[in-house]
Amino acid sequence: MVKFQKKGNYVIYELADVAIAHFLKSLRALAEKQFMQVQQIKQEFLNANLGMDGIPLSELNERMEKGEVLLLDVRPKEEYDHAHIPGAISIPIEELREKLAPLPTDRNVVAYCRGPYCLMAAEAVDLLKSKGINAYRLENSVQDWYQFNEQLN
Repeated sequence: MVKFQKKGNYVIYELADVAIAHFLKSLRALAEKQFMQVQQIKQEFLNANLGMDGIPLSELNERMEKGEVLLLDVRPKEEYDHAHIPGAISIPIEELREKLAPLPTDRNVVAYCRGPYCLMAAEAVDLLKSKGINAYRLENSVQDWYQFNEQLN
């Protein structure tokens, strides 16, 4: 289910097939649907730790096509290099504070990371909003975006 490669002292892991990503997403959705407690925990987690608006993929696509948003990938650079949503720029969360100056203040910024439970995007949105930038969080992952767009075509 997982493949890996060794790079110096690091081991890079990735899913062996996109079908595994689909399976994991379906399993997460089933758990949230079947077990009310999982859905409640997710909502409490998101409300307590995020306290911010998310943006759905359908709206993201429309707004990107109109040039209304800047899509910001806050995952580590290696993850961005491996796969990212087309049109996204990479500023890893640990570099964001130093690289705020060139970000536009006249349009919305949508930050994303690894999916609905990843807090890097939430941290980015908090930082951006504290600097007067209108920011939103994308709850979905890169795999979710590709899967969504496959369904549209």
